[in-house]
Amino acid sequence: MSTKREPGTDDRLARIHQRLTSAVTELTQSDAWMRMLRVASRFPTYSPSNVLLIAMQRPDATNVAGLRTWNSLGRRVRRAEKGVAILAPCLYKDASCAPVPDQTAAADRAHEEGDRVLRGFRVVHVFDVTQTEGEPLPTVAPTQLRGPVPPQLWESLTGVIERDGFKLERGPLRRRVPPYTLRR
Repeated sequence: MSTKREPGTDDRLARIHQRLTSAVTELTQSDAWMRMLRVASRFPTYSPSNVLLIAMQRPDATNVAGLRTWNSLGRRVRRAEKGVAILAPCLYKDASCAPVPDQTAAADRAHEEGDRVLRGFRVVHVFDVTQTEGEPLPTVAPTQLRGPVPPQLWESLTGVIERDGFKLERGPLRRRVPPYTLRR
């Protein structure tokens, strides 16, 4: 079974690959590495390749998302705005994963959802928030918890820290000395 490809898909992938290769080469020169790190800090969930692509095409970007994501947030991309081309993984169900009789319900659901395999990448476009208009984005800010401390909170938090290989010790509060120390 052959998959249909859009005309020019290979050309678009080749152009994006060339841009990416150029960006990696530029990282070795001047302060390009620090600029890339500043951009990467704004996009912690994007791959290094896509961070480079965003930085090259829109260095001032702060919050990027696809058209549907912006629409779901009550925002619309303004007319004539040019998207930022990034690479999206093409994931497909693994055909070699056949159902096994007498599986548990959880295993059946996992099979129905399918093990996904990466088969390549395609070019997609994202837009920065400055290219959109509409409802203001919700601000997510931490809030201070009030009320009594839940029982076992300390034990639970120290367990998480210790599972990551650290040791947390309680100590007396002293001036200029943190009350807790972490050691690996």
